[in-house]
Amino acid sequence: MKKLWSCILVVMMFMTTISAIADDSPELSEWDSFPSDWIIPPPSEMSTNHYEEEWDGFILPSIEPRYETFIVYSLSARIVVNVTTPLDQGWRSRYPTSFSYEANQIIEAVDDYLYDEFGIDFVSVAQPHWTEPNTNYEDTLFPHVINTHGLTYGSGQQASLMIAFTVRSINPNGIAWLNQPYALIKDLQNLNRNSKTVQHEVGHAYGLGECSLSSGCVMIPNGIATFFGQLCSSHWNTWNSNKNRY
Repeated sequence: MKKLWSCILVVMMFMTTISAIADDSPELSEWDSFPSDWIIPPPSEMSTNHYEEEWDGFILPSIEPRYETFIVYSLSARIVVNVTTPLDQGWRSRYPTSFSYEANQIIEAVDDYLYDEFGIDFVSVAQPHWTEPNTNYEDTLFPHVINTHGLTYGSGQQASLMIAFTVRSINPNGIAWLNQPYALIKDLQNLNRNSKTVQHEVGHAYGLGECSLSSGCVMIPNGIATFFGQLCSSHWNTWNSNKNRY
């Protein structure tokens, strides 16, 4: 009889413990949204480092490049601009195993800034091998690459913008026509300077003119100074107004 009562007592204690655990567990409805201490901070408080960040006990991997960090917040404003990047013989000879990468990293460096500021997302859709004329005369080279490759790629598809690269000693470092979707860039063998040149010339394609020398703007006359990723308020407003041009 004592054994029977002991078994009953053990069962009752077990049931009491199970009930207590159940009472402390949240109902399903309580989990319809994350608890307040699990909410990820807004974009202004989020880290943009390319490393893992720890928030409220959670390790959230940051595996995307910097310019992708806030895509969830800005996807609706994304303006995709398909770009062709013709590469001349000299460029391909200078970078025999990485000529595509060398051009792409310049495009992406410029894309980082434009995406953050205006939602403009450059997408390189073709890198045609350009056989350029044997001359350093920019007024010959520029029309040649436009007429030879321009915006057409693949089986007749049309890109929105052409950014061609050359190692020819053109003067100045880049050429573009105002409000026209073409640019020719001289390789300066430096990522920051090449990126500045591309941003400057693409600025012309979006309708931006030259800026005063004292402004610290990327649109000061090309080759005088390197102010990559900086726009005066006037040129920022112009680019923002024209961001849907392409």
